[in-house]
Amino acid sequence: IRDRYQRRVRGQFWLIDDKGLVTKDRERKEPTHQPFVDRLRLDGFGNPAEDQPLRNGSSLEEVVRKVKPTILLGLSGVGGLFTERVIREMKSHVQKPIIFAMSNPTDLSECTAEQVYHWTNGEVIFASGSPFAPVTLPSQHGDSEPVTLFTSQANNMFIFPGVGLGIVSSGAANVTDSMFYVAAKELAHCVAEEDLKKGKIFPRISDIREVSKRVATAVARQAEDEGLIDSLPSALLKARKEGYDQEMNDSFVDRSWAWLVSNMMWWPEYHPAIQKVYSGK
Repeated sequence: IRDRYQRRVRGQFWLIDDKGLVTKDRERKEPTHQPFVDRLRLDGFGNPAEDQPLRNGSSLEEVVRKVKPTILLGLSGVGGLFTERVIREMKSHVQKPIIFAMSNPTDLSECTAEQVYHWTNGEVIFASGSPFAPVTLPSQHGDSEPVTLFTSQANNMFIFPGVGLGIVSSGAANVTDSMFYVAAKELAHCVAEEDLKKGKIFPRISDIREVSKRVATAVARQAEDEGLIDSLPSALLKARKEGYDQEMNDSFVDRSWAWLVSNMMWWPEYHPAIQKVYSGK
């Protein structure tokens, strides 16, 4: 069942580089591409059908037209790969497509924020690997105000520090996929509703410490739930014992981990390098 499920999931991914669609017919391809490149449709005899919908080297626009994806992940390092024709084709069959132009620096980004917001009239979930300035779209109706949309810069700083802190705080023996899953879920919950309305899909950088604490708490709790902790930290057990009058429910367990994580966090406080000089008054 697991293998069948994995094949089904992998079948939803279509790998495209600067030479077009990557299939099993590509002469030189990375070993990690192998699970995603078998795109041949077979006939009733198990042989490749003659009318293949897509072929090795099919253009991104052609793939978008025939596959009708809901998400574009730009990891190519090919600047301008997401053209206006590609984006408009995608928008024609997806009400609000998800487009992540992750390549950087800016000149290697698959598209810019200004381009994608104008080509979709702002109806897009967009993030990038490079920073982009806010984009103001003209009024869609004569009686409405122009809309300014802000771009989120997708960065692993929102995940990795919290994951590391959660593992260290809990003393987990292993790092599992589930930890990254709960970290991603908690990160999504950290985005304010008002920021979502402005086009942002990642939290504010100014909130990074609180975000890291929440991610770490979720990871530590997941480690406990999966039985990956040989012995719970003594400080955690003491905190739970002192709160014995409280019901041992999910909320209390989460609060106990949040308390421990907070006490494990390092604060950059330094003594001044130059001492103050006082007058003799």
